[in-house]
Amino acid sequence: MKYSIFIFFLFISFAVQAQTGNYSYIEDRKFYEIETLYGYDFKPFKVEYMDGSGGRIKAGNHSFAYFNNKLYVIQGDKKSVFWVNNAEPTKYGYILKTMNARDATMQGQLKVILNEYGEAETLIFRKTKQEEEIIYYLPSLSEEPDRKKKEKKYFTDLNELQVEDQDSLWGKNIYPFIKVQENQYRFQIEDSTRFELVEKYRVVDKRKQPKAEEGKSKKKKKGKKKKGEEVVEEVIEEEVEEMVQDTVPTLESLDGKTKEELEEIAANDPKVKLILEHYFIVKTFQEQADGTRKERVSQYRIKGIQELEDESAPKGTERFQLDFTIDGGNHIFMYLMDDRTVSYLELENSTYFVRGH
Repeated sequence: MKYSIFIFFLFISFAVQAQTGNYSYIEDRKFYEIETLYGYDFKPFKVEYMDGSGGRIKAGNHSFAYFNNKLYVIQGDKKSVFWVNNAEPTKYGYILKTMNARDATMQGQLKVILNEYGEAETLIFRKTKQEEEIIYYLPSLSEEPDRKKKEKKYFTDLNELQVEDQDSLWGKNIYPFIKVQENQYRFQIEDSTRFELVEKYRVVDKRKQPKAEEGKSKKKKKGKKKKGEEVVEEVIEEEVEEMVQDTVPTLESLDGKTKEELEEIAANDPKVKLILEHYFIVKTFQEQADGTRKERVSQYRIKGIQELEDESAPKGTERFQLDFTIDGGNHIFMYLMDDRTVSYLELENSTYFVRGH
């Protein structure tokens, strides 16, 4: 009973972290090191059995995810967890040797077959030594040209977005492709996840609104006066005190002004002070319990930037690190390639890669 509860909660955790309803594509990730397998969720589109049967799989209906030293396997309605005894590189890619958590004598394996670019094309799964292998194929974006074109236009690619210097950061948007924490999450276009580097003014407005002046005026007032049997209506002049508002122009609102307009106003009015501030803003849409999607915005004020260079970095690798100090003494790190293009970022215990890793 305890084991069943343990497996149940493992799969609750897995279901929360893993993507559903999408395939994972050959071009999504490069696996040059075995560590890059950790937390990745393979979602094949086609299965082939040893007797020649098989066919296309519904998106997300089968998956293989390796993290926490376990292999999580979904095969339609069947869900299994296997301990990974060993994971090692081979001439064709990688092999994960597994053991059934319920019976240590039931040992199997998962082979990850890579192409020449380090991309996974095929998975070969054997549940136990007594069972036959099952071959799973991952789809290629080349077979979905419309999706390929849209994703190329949307996501930030490796060697695409150049940061020449710190001043060139502001106004740039970065659209990450994969988030790595305990698991690896492949962003979809509908997530609308982006990082915005913003430079803006905080306005200190010490101008005072002119006050109305006090004055007096005479106001005519109607009254009644008796004359014999007649009631005669008479206009009586009475001096009343009231506020007389001179024509005083109201101060021009600074809300909604552009950077250039604010600078012009501040240059001509010493009571308007501009404080230049920089922000790192994260925007993403998250699915709610009712199925709707709501935008979540997180804003970090940047207090300083330090750049470090690894002069020994090989060509075609990350050479520069930008260290953003934010409120609370925390940090955001951005890594640039040797041509100063964005490679990946580290934020709140997560790593965000642009497309091409």
